[in-house]
Amino acid sequence: MKTGPMDTSYCGKNWKTNSNFIKKNIFLKISKKLEKRVDKRKVK
Repeated sequence: MKTGPMDTSYCGKNWKTNSNFIKKNIFLKISKKLEKRVDKRKVK
């Protein structure tokens, strides 16, 4: 990613929203992985 004065100010204003968005994405990815593992266990 390119970093500049505009990007830094934008990130600064939306830092909280961006962090929450990233956390939600990580949580969804982990939940999907857990679901796949559970499915494998059920199949076995």
